[in-house]
Amino acid sequence: MRLPLTSLALALALAACSSTPTDENGNELPDIGAPVKADKFLDVPTTIEHADTMTIGAFLGEVGYRIQAWSSAKFAGDGERARILRQVLEFECTKRQAELIAQLESGPARNRSVAAVALGFTNRMDVLRADFSTTPVDKGAEALSPLLNAISDPDPEVSANALMGLGILARPETPLGPICNALDGSAEPIRRGNAAFALSGILEAAAKREEGIEIERADLVRTVCMRALSDSDLSVRTQAAAVLGLVGNGDTIAYLGDRLDDEVALVGQAAGTALVRMTRRDPTYKGRVARLLVGRLDMVRPTRRDTVVYSLVLLAGRHLGNDTEVWRDWAKNLPAS
Repeated sequence: MRLPLTSLALALALAACSSTPTDENGNELPDIGAPVKADKFLDVPTTIEHADTMTIGAFLGEVGYRIQAWSSAKFAGDGERARILRQVLEFECTKRQAELIAQLESGPARNRSVAAVALGFTNRMDVLRADFSTTPVDKGAEALSPLLNAISDPDPEVSANALMGLGILARPETPLGPICNALDGSAEPIRRGNAAFALSGILEAAAKREEGIEIERADLVRTVCMRALSDSDLSVRTQAAAVLGLVGNGDTIAYLGDRLDDEVALVGQAAGTALVRMTRRDPTYKGRVARLLVGRLDMVRPTRRDTVVYSLVLLAGRHLGNDTEVWRDWAKNLPAS
């Protein structure tokens, strides 16, 4: 089976860019994003019958359908189905991880393409011992090197899917140089978009660690993602904005502000959300971001104004209405950064 890369990559990009900011008390604020219509995949059974005895080709075909079903469930708002599908994929793919690695490294292009994404679901496995206790085994470490090597695969689809797999795997220790190179220098939009998706997943995982994201890694990613905000492809711009919500600094604010009036509404939404996320990481940016958003209220096209208001609501934690002057009075009383 051959995965339809464009739809799946955009779906996963939408997932990452709609990561929900939280208020000062840690409560989730409403997310943004757009549904992806792929109803036929919502009817795919969650389980894979006889997964252990299937040939690897048949297994990869079934896995491909479950990956699409997982992505579709996420954007149909069916969180429970998405959770179950992910558990199935993690369980079945981890058991056959060695075969997936072998297919990625030396199988036919069709198999390499699906195996690259499937390896993203092999992050860990609990091994049952004789006394019925379980031992956690870190399988994700074994998938990391093959996926990194596959970024340079001559088949663009395999390379793009390897980047997607790295984003799903989301290992904080993943070397970011090869991924940044793919984002900055790939001719194919699908590779650039999947590289941005990979950065988002990896940095999300790194941000949850106690030590956060290392300065050197943040600097590297910030540089390429600021350039990617001007990419011709909407999924690249969307995902780059989402990444900057994790690693952006004061210099990033104006660049994200320029994308609030992007020709694609989703990119503007991602930029607004990224600006809010930056203030969650560093509250000293709140005044600057608030004044930038207020300044754009009457400058963006009418169809983008609600997006800017929405970002202000997330930033303020309350809705002050649609009057620009009310928001301006609120923003000017915030401390300068």
